[in-house]
Amino acid sequence: MFAMHFFCGSLYIFGGRKYESLSDEILIFNIEKTTTTTSKMPCGLCAFASSLYKEYVIIFGGTDGNTFMNKFFIYSITQNKWEISKVASAHEGRISSTMVIENNFIIIYGGSLLNSETSECLVFSVEELFRSIEKN
Repeated sequence: MFAMHFFCGSLYIFGGRKYESLSDEILIFNIEKTTTTTSKMPCGLCAFASSLYKEYVIIFGGTDGNTFMNKFFIYSITQNKWEISKVASAHEGRISSTMVIENNFIIIYGGSLLNSETSECLVFSVEELFRSIEKN
């Protein structure tokens, strides 16, 4: 229950569950140099949806072990920096959904809410997402 993305010769592996705890680690494996480095996420997180958009990994939802998230975590690979957007705060937090970014729209489908499953489809513009960022 982690995510993997490939960008400019490196494989980025985000979060997930490690035994009884949630990982806040980003494992970065440079394919060419065969070197590994690490970075950190804002919190331990698993069961989230993610997609690569330009030099950003955009994560939605998931759980920190206590809360089903309803916000976007945006990671700039080139700056190794996180930002958070609450553009989806009107929606219930969810885990185990799926996400794709196409034609500058973020489309999130399905997942589990706190007390039920959903087949709801959420659509956000990438522009709207970046306008609503809360700087960390």
